[in-house]
Amino acid sequence: MAMIRRFTSGDSPMNFMVHIVGPGDGYGQWSKKEQAFARINLQSEPLIEFYDIDHPYPPFNAQFVSRYRISDIEGNDSGICLDGGTRKWTVASADMARVQSFIRDYRNTEQFA
Repeated sequence: MAMIRRFTSGDSPMNFMVHIVGPGDGYGQWSKKEQAFARINLQSEPLIEFYDIDHPYPPFNAQFVSRYRISDIEGNDSGICLDGGTRKWTVASADMARVQSFIRDYRNTEQFA
């Protein structure tokens, strides 16, 4: 089950959105024609995607920045640079704590209970 949460007015230089891609959920390039994602997460491990919500692109009205396996982000209590080429695409440590809370919320859904 996919879950989305938007984060604004934190310590990070960008307003961002996090999309958790569960097993069987779509991700990757969005097809306007098909109204679907190009890929399906066939792994048992969820993925976590970060989007810049200051740039409106379909399907989330945000610009894709980066994707990780959820285990690579889980437990990270420091900030993270999502793209070294764009200074703005950084998540500060205080905002990573909010991302960690979102991951815990996801893990506590019926799917993982």
